[in-house]
Amino acid sequence: MTMKKFFTKACILAIFCYSGYAIAQPNNPYIGYVYPAGGQTGTVFNVVLGGQNLRGANSVYFSNRGISANIIGYQGPSGPLNFLQAEELRRRIQEIRDKRAGKKVEDTRTETEKAIKLPDIPELRDLEKKTPRELQQIYEKYLNRENRPKPPVAEEVTIQVSMSPDVKPGDYEIRLRTPSGLTNPLIFQVGQFPEYCCSYHQYRYEKENVDRDTTILEAPVVINGRILPGKVNRFTLKLKKGQDITIFGYARKLIPYIADAVPGWFQAVLTLYDENKKEVAYNDDTAFDPDPSIKFHVPEDGIYILEIRDSIYRGREDFVYRIYVMDNIETGIEENRSDFDEKISMLPDNIRNMPKYREIERKLQSAQSVPFPVLVSGCINYPGDIDRYNFYGRAGDTVVIEVFGRRLGWPIDSLIRLKTMDKVVAWNDDVNQDFEHGLLTHHADSYLMTKLPVSGNYTVEISDSQNHGGNQYKYFLRISKPLPDFQLIVCPSEINISENSASLIKVYAIKKDGWDGDIQLRLKNLPETFVLDGPTIPEGRDSIRLTLRTSSRYTDEIFFPVLEGRAIIDGKEVVRTARSAEEKMQAFAYIHPVPSETLLLAFSRSRLRQLKLDASNQSVLKIPAGGTATITCTAESWFRPTSSLSLTFEINNPPDGIKLKNVSFDGGKFLLTIEADKKLATYRDNLIIEVFDEITQVSGQKRKTFSGFLPAIAFEVVKNE
Repeated sequence: MTMKKFFTKACILAIFCYSGYAIAQPNNPYIGYVYPAGGQTGTVFNVVLGGQNLRGANSVYFSNRGISANIIGYQGPSGPLNFLQAEELRRRIQEIRDKRAGKKVEDTRTETEKAIKLPDIPELRDLEKKTPRELQQIYEKYLNRENRPKPPVAEEVTIQVSMSPDVKPGDYEIRLRTPSGLTNPLIFQVGQFPEYCCSYHQYRYEKENVDRDTTILEAPVVINGRILPGKVNRFTLKLKKGQDITIFGYARKLIPYIADAVPGWFQAVLTLYDENKKEVAYNDDTAFDPDPSIKFHVPEDGIYILEIRDSIYRGREDFVYRIYVMDNIETGIEENRSDFDEKISMLPDNIRNMPKYREIERKLQSAQSVPFPVLVSGCINYPGDIDRYNFYGRAGDTVVIEVFGRRLGWPIDSLIRLKTMDKVVAWNDDVNQDFEHGLLTHHADSYLMTKLPVSGNYTVEISDSQNHGGNQYKYFLRISKPLPDFQLIVCPSEINISENSASLIKVYAIKKDGWDGDIQLRLKNLPETFVLDGPTIPEGRDSIRLTLRTSSRYTDEIFFPVLEGRAIIDGKEVVRTARSAEEKMQAFAYIHPVPSETLLLAFSRSRLRQLKLDASNQSVLKIPAGGTATITCTAESWFRPTSSLSLTFEINNPPDGIKLKNVSFDGGKFLLTIEADKKLATYRDNLIIEVFDEITQVSGQKRKTFSGFLPAIAFEVVKNE
């Protein structure tokens, strides 16, 4: 499905309801936006982070040590006013309006009500001197509940950022640390150009749209802003005749996926107008990149208006953007001309080191003979162009044909055909989702693996399935025997763990060229007091959930663990290091592992029950197909005896056919009976079991609370003999 078709259909579903990210632990801290999402080297400025479970945030983590920050403020989900203060503000605004209308005003407050003071916020000072418009803005901001941010971004932490002058421009990660641990990362951009922050709070609560920000800006400049529902932001640019202006709008780049926004991100649109409000440039995406860009040759000196909005006029606090307005002549910025030599370093080692062949563009459409195996670098130079390559193959040999294009940043949407004697043996357009590239939503690179029917000459044809072409439609084409291998991705990129508890982790295994064996996992760079439970990705599985537990005591230290996978492939041990990522949901449905820089581990101060698992010394729980097996566990509590614990157990996202049939308590131990369906014979996985406690409150009501995870339990469904 093309992006435009998907977008059209998806707009019907554009309702705003939030959901958390997929691997979230209960009460994990979360940040949904950073505003502004970057700044200029050598400067000091304030930044607001919006999120959830941020109370008590005590430090800021940047992936570059040249950036530091102090926390200077926190605002809870109810806003800066408590209930009594909100009522006092409402009364005072109404009193001012009544007096101006000539109405008689009587003070009927009690002494207690008269003692209520408004917080010392600049906007709330001298209310009597505010204009009617200013009073309405204050009312909308502080008293209109409809304008309150939705829960996942309702809390705000304000920080003061200091950037060293020698920080290299680029994208880095920012996180907060709270009593519950580290938050997820978001992008924080470091640049060398002047920054301008949109006067967001001036018109955030206006009912009418504001014409434009009248501050006159000149290139180069980076504009920071946010889009609110139905709003359009406009900026005044002073441009000179002859300038070649490039404008980049970064929105999706900053926050790749938003769970409840269709198509799944802030779809920014840029429009440039001249002083007479005539449109002179427009863009809503850049090739397959949803973020827009404009190239504009300035015809005359004058004032130009730059407009940014969401394509269907959505908006809220996390619709954050950064607009780079660059003068190509002054700043030396040129069009991205990344060539094969730059891109080849992004390929896996075993593919990058293959014999290479560079396409020779010919007027005739004859096939070019290439060796086998080979890595071809080529280009679909014009719409309708088809490149053809000949190789010799033997009957019964398995051949892999793979394209690297979209994954490397080139716009080609490849289509490949394998032919012999003018007959198509196999063909492929798009591969299924490639979890190694979580920022792609259209996996447009082709892949096929097939057995050759006869010995002889074979032709590989490659074209663009959308019938596009040009000097940017480049590709690498691999023609080889299978190269069995695997790669690993671990989610989330932050492990928050408390003493004597278990934290949940998910690991994706990208098994390549038909290989499908067991992968053994281990965590390095951690003390021996950390234990990884269920550390095997079984044959037939492309992901596994497991737990990490520790008996270590709390420390403020941040650890940098390394997850490693080992497997035997063709008789040799292969070791691969996992890359970290955050599981993000797109448009209510699709899960993407968004890459992050580093895997981090931090302690949480939350104290869950100390749960210890005793599985009768079995390394793997054997469950008969159609039968049951029993897990024995104990729960040690620091404030009441085990026998009185009112615990309940639930399997978290169990596989179809696996269920918790019964829980009993005997001799100080819990007995959990697990049942497996007959159809699951030979199935292998991990059981993730959540533990809940029922607490009786002072009112007498009972409340079910999450108490932790049991260590992951590896199991296998075995056939009945």
